[in-house]
Amino acid sequence: MKGRIVGILLVLFFAYTTTVHAAEGQWEKLDNLSDQTLSLVEQKEYKAAQHLFRNFSNEFTSLNTASLGVSAEDIRILTLCYEQVERSLLSSDSSDEERFQKATQFRLLVDALHSKHQPMWTELEGSMLATFKEMRNEAVKGEKAAYEAQLKQFLKEYDMILPSAQVDVSSPYVQRVSADVHFLQTEGTLSEINDEQFNQMEQNLKDFFEQVKENRTDPSFIWVTITTGSIIIATLFYVGARKYFADQKRKSARGRND
Repeated sequence: MKGRIVGILLVLFFAYTTTVHAAEGQWEKLDNLSDQTLSLVEQKEYKAAQHLFRNFSNEFTSLNTASLGVSAEDIRILTLCYEQVERSLLSSDSSDEERFQKATQFRLLVDALHSKHQPMWTELEGSMLATFKEMRNEAVKGEKAAYEAQLKQFLKEYDMILPSAQVDVSSPYVQRVSADVHFLQTEGTLSEINDEQFNQMEQNLKDFFEQVKENRTDPSFIWVTITTGSIIIATLFYVGARKYFADQKRKSARGRND
């Protein structure tokens, strides 16, 4: 009986791990399609990129999204980004830079949705902090043209990572940086931003990156692993203990008979 319980638990455990590996295989396909699309956009092969990008949509809609481990909000963000890339590829008014920006944004998002470790978009942390410091230095010197050039670069980098951050970073931290970005875009001039405000913006940006989810492993998988392992160990211990005491009892009985 106990052996049957252990067998059932092992079957359930391996069934779960098989599901996890299947989801990883599905994400690998989506990763490849988004990566190949970005590569074609970089080469300005827009017709080929359009065709390949439609394959992404067909592949994604054919999957059971529940098995991919994404929420309804994640799908909403992915859909919005997909539509932006599609519009940029179809519109003759889109610049090469805009198409590349949107395709990169989408590529980073696809990776962020399933990456179990450090997502690709966080690699831009160093670049964004460096751009922000350069922007701040130009503001201190009163160099308006240089400041605006650095601000433009900073806003472009932030726009590129924002969808990925929305699925990886706690909402309050995203809101703080987004509020800073909005201020810089609409109200911030060289005369209106003081040193204290720059310090707070920089700290908000650092906190933003530090809040990337450190443990991206599926918690349900951890729970199943620990629970199943514990039950198997406890069952084996119980079976072993019963066998041991039964053997001891038989030996004792034989000793008395002798």
